[in-house]
Amino acid sequence: MSGRGGPRSRPVEVVGEVAVFAPASPGGYFRLRWTGLDGRRADTSGGRDLDAARAKAADIAAGLARAAGPQAAATLDELFTRYLDEGRSPYTGRPWKRSTRT
Repeated sequence: MSGRGGPRSRPVEVVGEVAVFAPASPGGYFRLRWTGLDGRRADTSGGRDLDAARAKAADIAAGLARAAGPQAAATLDELFTRYLDEGRSPYTGRPWKRSTRT
């Protein structure tokens, strides 16, 4: 599997969480590989040019960083507590009533 981005090959470069692998053959395409937010492996073509592959890898890495912000690992209980702690109804904009919070 070496040469095709398999477990024994090493990336040419790593941009954020995205690994850039060299083409398997002359004139081939660079491969981009990363682990998605759901834990599954993902990959795509980076194009034939290393600079284009770097740019595409940077876009993917930026998207992963935005999606994995501070609330990405919060539990439902934590999100619900934050929601109530903000103290305002999203529908009326008025503060929560004590009975609503309870």
